[in-house]
Amino acid sequence: MRKKIWIGGGIIALVMLMIGLAVWKKQTPDDILEGTRLTPRNLGETFTVSGSVDTVDRQTVHLQPDRGELKKIWVKAGQRVKPGDKLVEYENPTLRAEQEQVELQIRAARVKLNYLEKQKKNLGKPSTSAGAAAGSPMPGTTKDELNQQIELTRLELKQAEKQRELVRERIRRQVVTATIAGTVVEVNPRGGTGADATAPLVQVADLSKILVTANVSEFDVIKLKPGMGVDIRSEAMPDKSWTGKVERIADLPKAQGPEVGGGESQVLYPVEIRPNEALPFRIGTRLIVEIKVTGEQVNALPESAIVEEGDKFYVFVVENGKAVRKEVKIGQRNGEYVQVVSGLTAQETVLADPPKDLRPGEEVTVR
Repeated sequence: MRKKIWIGGGIIALVMLMIGLAVWKKQTPDDILEGTRLTPRNLGETFTVSGSVDTVDRQTVHLQPDRGELKKIWVKAGQRVKPGDKLVEYENPTLRAEQEQVELQIRAARVKLNYLEKQKKNLGKPSTSAGAAAGSPMPGTTKDELNQQIELTRLELKQAEKQRELVRERIRRQVVTATIAGTVVEVNPRGGTGADATAPLVQVADLSKILVTANVSEFDVIKLKPGMGVDIRSEAMPDKSWTGKVERIADLPKAQGPEVGGGESQVLYPVEIRPNEALPFRIGTRLIVEIKVTGEQVNALPESAIVEEGDKFYVFVVENGKAVRKEVKIGQRNGEYVQVVSGLTAQETVLADPPKDLRPGEEVTVR
């Protein structure tokens, strides 16, 4: 009898334990789901492109055979220059001959004009041999004829003077001077010839004004606006980063990217980025540029709250303690949040991360 009592007591205790476990399990935090609501967010995205260090002000001097033969490069790499300093000089002996020739034409035109004006002044005065030598008009010469000759001579003089200015300008162009204050960053005596046919003779850069240039695809450039934030990194210094902002977006493409899927090459647009601080890199250093595209404030939910089935999207709304599935229309996505365009109000509580096996109508507890 006592044995039966012990067995019965054990069964009752076991049943009570199971009931207690069920109640405890029902109250465990694992069954309490996270709730969320529509909140205004800026669903900006970030995309990464390659860039390089450049300068705001740079002067590049290429070989120009039309100026003459290269005579001398006046600067060395690393040298500081200011506007007006000589960089490169050409020589062209034929220019000096042209200058002498045009000077003679000017002198001849002035002598002729002086002679004709004296003839006009003496028109109508008695002719003497001495007067003829001094500029008396030829017998039968009229005033209209003299005026016409004077006008033609003045035109000849004006044309010769303009030609002289052109020759002088060509002579001035034989010396190429610095247009900016900066440092000579490149000197290449063979620039424009042989293997260096495309290389410049001299480059001057203002190293105090550094920027970063990046080539952005035609698909991403439409998202950019001046002032957008940028993070700058380098593989040479992976533990450091710098900030900057988009300063200028080119209106025309400048570079051609690699072919996409074997088709036409990608169109790229140069974008100038102004760093917020000095960069410890030389001109031309390759950089990793992360551009932060900002957008408008929109009502959004966490990405995890969206259930995607084919081309439709759903959320689970909590109504009277039960999960109710609602179809929604979505808009922008940035990988973390999704814009909800319609199908939901800001007052409704949504399951932030509904279980995969959740069915409509199931009871849920939300915190």
